[in-house]
Amino acid sequence: MQRITLKAVAKAAGVHPSTVSLALRNQARIPAATRKRIAAIALKMGYQPDPFLAALNAYRINLTAPQRAVATLGWLVFRDDDIPWQSVGFVSRYYEGARQRARELGFALDTVVADSSAVGQAHAARVLKARGIRGLMLPPVSHGSVFKEFPWDQFSAVSFGYSLAKPNLTRVTFDHVSGMTHMLMAMAQLGYRKIGLHMTTDSDATERTKQVQIPRVLEGAYLSEHARLFGPPPPVFYESGIPSGEKFRQWIKEHQVDALILHGVHAMQDIQNSGIAIPGRLGVALCMRDPEDETFAGIDQNDHGVGRQAVDALDGLLRHNILGEPDECVRILVSGCWRTGKSVRCMGGNRPRLKDKPTRRRALSKRPT
Repeated sequence: MQRITLKAVAKAAGVHPSTVSLALRNQARIPAATRKRIAAIALKMGYQPDPFLAALNAYRINLTAPQRAVATLGWLVFRDDDIPWQSVGFVSRYYEGARQRARELGFALDTVVADSSAVGQAHAARVLKARGIRGLMLPPVSHGSVFKEFPWDQFSAVSFGYSLAKPNLTRVTFDHVSGMTHMLMAMAQLGYRKIGLHMTTDSDATERTKQVQIPRVLEGAYLSEHARLFGPPPPVFYESGIPSGEKFRQWIKEHQVDALILHGVHAMQDIQNSGIAIPGRLGVALCMRDPEDETFAGIDQNDHGVGRQAVDALDGLLRHNILGEPDECVRILVSGCWRTGKSVRCMGGNRPRLKDKPTRRRALSKRPT
């Protein structure tokens, strides 16, 4: 099948090829209406950018181009991980978002599996080189130091989240602070005023993220935003396990909690077993809501968007030939959106609803400390 060229798109649009190039790169010098029209024509014609030509163009404009143009990106996974990545919902959504964005940019996305041994990691590197893959994406891992022996200085790479301790790569993850803020504001509009926060201290999620202490990040965002919206918040309910029994019921009663934010859905069954009616007595929202489950309200962490942003970040590293650990460590934070569900109810009053529209926010580059 013959590749659709910029010239063909330009001819169909009645403009110069350079105008098409600028429009498809969303350059502001081209009017918005023209950009939109050209993008629609390119999509209809099946145009895809050629990554080989893109690499050559980067070289011509005095960027440090890759030694070899890259047409395939790698999804590098650990064979000995506790849970296969395909069975973890948010990770599989990262992959789908990344695969979609890679296709839009003219890349393929291949999965490569590595063993934990030094020999296994060296073998994985040889496989990647044989396939012409120099750009890698690393999904979350159970053990943060699994790739110590991998030759990172030969590849451009980005990682998801904070579970990978070393190397210190460009990271793409959900913005937990904005997620907590957005969730509290949405619950306030429903009429809730005494919103409690439950955090477990021994969950798999805590184990994966203990390096950056995400529970503390969530707690800090909760305490400050609750104080801003409603005044002093109830003390955070920490439990080694899941909320259940008299201790939990007493905490609800003592602090007159009318809604609860949970770090994980696993706690729901025990809350229901405690005899507390949901959402009649207690509204419940999740920090990480499954986008396909309308039972619970909470934050959709925009996992597909996280995957797409990872590809964009990796594309930039490849164009600038940045290999291994970058001199400037970049964190890209992707915002999610509030989704309502059967676990909350309107407490009265005519308050406007927040729009279910995800946005994104890029973090500034920060030098390692």
